[in-house]
Parts: sequence; structure tokens; C-alpha cells
Amino acid sequence: MIINAEVLEGILQHENVHATSSVNKRVTALPIYSERLRLVGTLDVLERTPAGLVIIEHKRGSTKQYNNDQMQIAAQAVAYEEMTGRPVAFGSVFSWQTRRRYQFPVTPALKASVEQTTDQMRAVLAAGKRPMPTETIKKCKACSVQDVCQPALARKLRKER
Repeated sequence: MIINAEVLEGILQHENVHATSSVNKRVTALPIYSERLRLVGTLDVLERTPAGLVIIEHKRGSTKQYNNDQMQIAAQAVAYEEMTGRPVAFGSVFSWQTRRRYQFPVTPALKASVEQTTDQMRAVLAAGKRPMPTETIKKCKACSVQDVCQPALARKLRKER
């Protein structure tokens, strides 16, 4: 993992979340895995609410409702459900910047999208070629691995061909 200022800030914020959890309603830093999809991860927070289980992902930036946040939480839900047999009703993204969160249902369609994306990722890895960066340049500006991916250089090289 590459540690830059943004990643370090996120690590420190996550440590704060894990240090202040309540035993009765929340579990923090919960390791999860899916043998079927060959995914591993860690839930920031799993919260029990009257509406059902909620996975809460903490982000350092604003709560822009990008599909990648929903996909991350849906993948976590798939893994948690596979491990425990207990359904996850909702996902929620909390923004440290705005101190707000948005919540969304973890639907069967979202979980199916995780499975399709996982299959596509495995195909890309098996091909042995690095994929081109996203065309959505705004996403690159906030990315913590921009220095490794070098999207501007990749776009320039693609145009020169």
C-alpha cells in the first residue's frame, strides 16, 4: 500500500472510529472474506439497527455518491453474509469532511453487480495487461494511487499511438 498524506489521514481517522465503538450495537475493524469470490477485507463498522444490519464505510472526503463506494460495501456484504448467513440490509458511507453519511439498500442487483465486476477483474488479471485509467478525470484527482497509475501519462501515450 502506498502511504501518502491522504492515506495516512484516513488511517488515523479509522483508528479513531475503532477506538470509540460501542460493544452492544457496533463492531469495528471486522475481518471478512468470501471463499467463493476470493475476496478479503475489513469492515470499518457493522451496526445493528431496528431496520437490520448496516455496513458503514468511513471516507476522508465528501460523500459523493460514486458507484465504487456502493460496490465496496456490497462486496463486504456478500462476504459477511457468506461467512455468517446473516443478511446485510443497508450500506452507509460516512464522510469525515462533511460529517454526514448517506445510506442505501444492499440489493440483490447490487450484489450481482459485485459478482460480475469480480469476474471481470479476474479476467483482466489473467490477461496480464494493465487496464487503462478511467476516463472520468475527476475521480483521478482524489485517488490515493494516482502516482502509481499515472493516468495523465497513460492518456498521453494512448493519444500518441
